[in-house]
Amino acid sequence: MENKKEKLRNKIIECMDGVLTLAEQKGNLDYFKIEIKNSKGQLHLESTIQNRSKVY
Repeated sequence: MENKKEKLRNKIIECMDGVLTLAEQKGNLDYFKIEIKNSKGQLHLESTIQNRSKVY
C-alpha cells in the first residue's frame, strides 16, 4: 500500500510527464515552467510553455 509520500511523488511525476509531453509536441522543450502546490492532499499544477525566438 502506498503512503502519502509515494502517492504525492507518483502524481507529481504524472503531472510533470504530461507537461513535458505537451512541450515536446509544441517543440518548446527549451522554455517551460512548472509550479506544483500541495494543499491538504490536493495538487495544483500550473505550467507555462513559452515560445521564444531571436529578433535579430
